[in-house]
Amino acid sequence: MDGIKNAISDVLEQLLNAEFKKFVWHLWNGVGADIERIPRAALENADRQDVVDRMVQKYTTNAGTVAVQVLLNINQNDLAKQLEVKLQKASSQRKGSALLITNIRFDKSSQRSGAEIDEENMEWLLGALGYSVEKHTNLSGEEINTAVSNFSKRYEHQCSDSTFVVIMSHGQRIQNKDAILGVHYDPNEHPDDIFFVEDIFSHLNSVSCPALIDKPKIASRMQNDPRFSQSKKLLPCIERTTLVKKFYLFPGLMK
Repeated sequence: MDGIKNAISDVLEQLLNAEFKKFVWHLWNGVGADIERIPRAALENADRQDVVDRMVQKYTTNAGTVAVQVLLNINQNDLAKQLEVKLQKASSQRKGSALLITNIRFDKSSQRSGAEIDEENMEWLLGALGYSVEKHTNLSGEEINTAVSNFSKRYEHQCSDSTFVVIMSHGQRIQNKDAILGVHYDPNEHPDDIFFVEDIFSHLNSVSCPALIDKPKIASRMQNDPRFSQSKKLLPCIERTTLVKKFYLFPGLMK
């Protein structure tokens, strides 16, 4: 979305004041038959950046297309073409958000020594792939649930082309389901400090997160593998249980 906002802002800055007033006039009086108007009260006394913000709020990812049409309506054909080029460039870049949760220090369970390196490497990888990374460290089961739930409601999903959820922690089979352990987990004192893997699906489905309908959703968790305790160290610390990963690819359309 930032790419679209920047593209529109750059073009509007090239309009003279009289031309800018015409641009705004079309937004509240009507751009086209199929384009909803922005209320006049929302645009009066608005500067260029305010107008861009109102357009993005109203039209989301279609704000750029609407801006092009308004420019054509006021006979700013060269600027309309310039904006189209900027929008094409912005849309060609990968857009998406990633959630990265890493539990390292636990109250009762063994510490995940070396997991800081995994966290750093994963954050770098996601960033290199073009994702904006939201990172959390050392969360309880309930905090993991809250983080995933809040992530599913992010406005940025509307203009993304995919999303990642990566959770690195200890895990167990509990109630015959895959569970991720919170930092306070203890089978006797805090047996409920867990987050079930299946809850990721619940938070990112088409009902809870309609902005991600028809978009790939990839979630990964880490899995302990007993073979590593009997083999040579492949990474600096054998305690790093992130050597084996399970990936879940959500279909683009989820019912």
